[in-house]
Amino acid sequence: MKYIIGAYSQLPPGSPAEEYEALLAGQLKPLLTTVYRNNGFKLLFRLGLATFEYIEQNHPEINMLINDLCRKGQMEILTSGSYEALLSLIPTHERPSQIEKTTTFIRKNFSRRPRGLWLYNQVFNPSVVPLISLSGLDYIVISTYNQTNGTVEETKPFYTAEMGREALVFPVDDRYSALVQDLYKGSLSQEKFISEVTKRAREGSGVLGTIMLNLDQMMAAPGSSDVFGLLYEIVGKNCTLPNIYIQENEITKTHYLPAGIYGRDFNIGKATSINQLIYDTPMLSRNYALVNMLKEVLKENKKNLDDRKNIESLLMKASSSGLYFPDECRIPSVMRYSNRYAVEVESLLAHMPVTPLPEERDLDFDRCEEFIIAGRSNIAHLSRKGAVLSSFAFVPALFDMAFHSGDGLFADTQVERTDDRRGNRLGNRARHNRLCVDCHGSCCC
Repeated sequence: MKYIIGAYSQLPPGSPAEEYEALLAGQLKPLLTTVYRNNGFKLLFRLGLATFEYIEQNHPEINMLINDLCRKGQMEILTSGSYEALLSLIPTHERPSQIEKTTTFIRKNFSRRPRGLWLYNQVFNPSVVPLISLSGLDYIVISTYNQTNGTVEETKPFYTAEMGREALVFPVDDRYSALVQDLYKGSLSQEKFISEVTKRAREGSGVLGTIMLNLDQMMAAPGSSDVFGLLYEIVGKNCTLPNIYIQENEITKTHYLPAGIYGRDFNIGKATSINQLIYDTPMLSRNYALVNMLKEVLKENKKNLDDRKNIESLLMKASSSGLYFPDECRIPSVMRYSNRYAVEVESLLAHMPVTPLPEERDLDFDRCEEFIIAGRSNIAHLSRKGAVLSSFAFVPALFDMAFHSGDGLFADTQVERTDDRRGNRLGNRARHNRLCVDCHGSCCC
């Protein structure tokens, strides 16, 4: 039986330096040293672009070690969306550039172009299948344990198809992922964890087993990196990599992989999809709506191409994982990362001509100006303190610059409906003043 042994980290952009250092000292350095000391060991490897950039700036010797392992054919690196964005939730035309940004970094720094794709937090949608051939990739690595229905889809490599395109899938053995999750939650001791992993490696059966261990979860137990040494001791002679396996074996099995949240990287709870998770979580829905609204505003302004490229780059960073997974990203610095780039986008858009960003007008004649947000399909207005005055407002917290991990200073600046007469009167006056702002409501048109 052949084994693919892999490790991955998904630290979100904006994570504090202490998190990166803990990952390096507790997991990465022992693992890479183990592989480097034995030419027969092979490792399937995945790090986020933000982690790679941190290592490049602070620990270039680690990059040199990775480069050497790639050159000797002992390591294969997986690419992914840059800044840990969920590919299925961003516009279709942005997905190839997200992947290519990470791919280019890996190719330039390690002289090897990635051939496989890793999906952040293993959130899969069939719409990403056409990206495989479009991005010059060969396969996807993902667990086939589907949290939405609690079933394991398939255990052997297979082809899945969508829109006339095919992609090869290497399914991750969920038994090992379940052990890592139990270790992370504290329901399994470190000794028991290593014992169970070793036992299952010795009981291996079948043609190919893919073991991918979550380094972020293993950080909770110092010394858990010893499990890699035991794994290599048991199956190291039978280690392979996806590209080697593809060359040596013909894969004909097909299976349709449905949309879902796979693996055990985070707990979906009672939600049945990633869309429902965002919809049911006010902070996520507000931040997701904010980025989408800024993209719509940018789309309306066709001028200043240089500024557009800069803004699109900032929006790519603002779409980072901090928007989507509060359970794993409660660190204030992660929230500051997302908010920082969203605010930078607003600042740049405000200086672009004919941009429908908020204007200040005294809508209710109380001598205090309110903010008018006029988009292509909606109009909304806020008080100076952020309260929604409109009867039909779709208003992300644009002016919440508190940069903290709570719900925001203006927690009421979300989707609200006011059916009282005052709300309807103010909504009508807002629409009138948008068309006739010079008269400040004093005309009779």
